[in-house]
Amino acid sequence: MRGRELLAFRCTACGNCCREPFIPVTDADLRRLSAHVDDPCGDIVDWAAPEQLAAPSRDDPWVNLIGGHYLMILAKRPDPESGGVQCRYLREDNLCGVYEGRPLGCSHYPFELTLNRRGQVRGVELPLVATCPYELDAENKLSEICAQHLRHRDERLAYADRVADWNQTQKHRRRDGRPQPLAGDFLEFLGLF
Repeated sequence: MRGRELLAFRCTACGNCCREPFIPVTDADLRRLSAHVDDPCGDIVDWAAPEQLAAPSRDDPWVNLIGGHYLMILAKRPDPESGGVQCRYLREDNLCGVYEGRPLGCSHYPFELTLNRRGQVRGVELPLVATCPYELDAENKLSEICAQHLRHRDERLAYADRVADWNQTQKHRRRDGRPQPLAGDFLEFLGLF
């Protein structure tokens, strides 16, 4: 298997992966997070337009809302140290404040798996989206990483189907001359509001 040595990845708790990238979230991620914290779903997420992303993908589930297409992402807050932004749940010690309820994209980061047609792992990569001073001295179980990867894939696919349904209803809405929806309307559509 290509990249087996990367299974020795160990996080050094620099917190950069919680600062630099946008983290797309699904409705399942929001349900987990909202059960873990007292924040309403509308406060947990933010909306990114394609021009805000370094490499927007057509495969991402873009939600049609008033003003354009947006990707539902984990909300950020100002980062007092850098002057930039950070995940709203990043603690001062650079650890996750919602670790048990964090989005699946966070839970299997930074591992990316390549699977064959039978679902077996062909390769492991670390497509780091932030500067990461990691170490290669840990023991991560491939079976656990694979299970998280597959669960995340399944949740993303189910969410993408819901977004497609939503976007289809918005085409009818525009055709009928009704006003474009707000983010809260989408969350209500998902049963989160």
